[in-house]
Amino acid sequence: MTKRYFTKNEQLKCNPKVQTVSEKAITYTNEFKRHFIAENGQGKLKKLV
Repeated sequence: MTKRYFTKNEQLKCNPKVQTVSEKAITYTNEFKRHFIAENGQGKLKKLV
């Protein structure tokens, strides 16, 4: 049986916060964008949001 590894694009597409993935950009859902802005505005570090 052959092992199948997921590409980085496939991994990103499985993330519910990601809307689309292209070679040049990742587009996040509007819901995540609003959540990120609210959390970041409260002083939370970007990598912790």
